[in-house]
Amino acid sequence: MLHRISAASRTLTAGAALVGGLACRAEYPVVPPALYHWPEPAFAPSRQCRGDYPVPDLERYLAHASLALWLPGTVGVDLDTSRRCIRVAVEDVSTGREVELVLRGAAVPRRAVLLELSPPAAPRARRATPGR
Repeated sequence: MLHRISAASRTLTAGAALVGGLACRAEYPVVPPALYHWPEPAFAPSRQCRGDYPVPDLERYLAHASLALWLPGTVGVDLDTSRRCIRVAVEDVSTGREVELVLRGAAVPRRAVLLELSPPAAPRARRATPGR
């Protein structure tokens, strides 16, 4: 009798596992391919400088904006008096995001800054060492 119960329980367990496995089939969502990149808001025209600030105020903000030069991808920070803007040139988009955060922390108005992408500086060629 014990033998019949254990055989029946094995059959019942296998059937339950089969039904449970079919009923709970895992469906993973398909990720659509990235056909385009989202625009970066740090470089949006609505956030760029409009020339609304007087030059004496920009000179005061320039000292604070120069903190962005500590970031590795920042190419330059200077005052553009003809546009009445502080021009910040960066090498890539991620550095532009970081510069925006640094300027916010330094209390520089975002509308006083013209954030531009600049090509990275060309690496310097090594000189050939004589005898090698």
